[in-house]
Amino acid sequence: MQISLNPRDCRGPYTPRPRPIARVRSRGFTLIEALLALFVLSIGVLGAIAMQKVAKEGGFDALQRTTAAHLAQDIIERMRANPDQLALYATPAGGLGGGGMSAALTAAATVPPNCTTTACTPDQMALRDLIEWEQALDGFQEVSVTAGGNLLSGGLVSPTGCVTPSAAGAVTVAIAWRGLARQDDDVVNACGSGLGRYGNGDEFRRVLLINTFVN
Repeated sequence: MQISLNPRDCRGPYTPRPRPIARVRSRGFTLIEALLALFVLSIGVLGAIAMQKVAKEGGFDALQRTTAAHLAQDIIERMRANPDQLALYATPAGGLGGGGMSAALTAAATVPPNCTTTACTPDQMALRDLIEWEQALDGFQEVSVTAGGNLLSGGLVSPTGCVTPSAAGAVTVAIAWRGLARQDDDVVNACGSGLGRYGNGDEFRRVLLINTFVN
């Protein structure tokens, strides 16, 4: 009897090959995950916008306060250059500023000449100083030329300037303007209060107050 061997039978015991592990394919984000990511992103964007708004408001208020400080120092220096007429620097009731020169200063009987090119008396100089100071409050010294006309780009927003000198040489200068945000009106000085320029309760009113002495 002849037995033939298959060469494959000489390889020893049969060891089955391991099957390859099936790969799980990624199918992307679910709708809920995408909505959560969009919500978190929206919160971050809104927070950044709010921070930028607060920063701009703070920068604008700081610029307005700096301008008010320069204007207050300007009228103080004008009074120190003309101390004999200190009483004439007292502003009329309601103060100066707020959209144009007051009638008390622009009446034909009180308007002095331009003291830069024409000699003025001390009392004329005092009135001219107030006129120029009111123009500076309203921004007449800085004008932007546009297609629609000239725009005042300097000064303060809805300004009110008040000067209260005393016979002893003490002077109080208060400047009020309109801020961007509401806040409790800390009435350190009544300048501009109750004029309707700063809200029904003056909640937008900002005030810079300087007490000094002129001799």
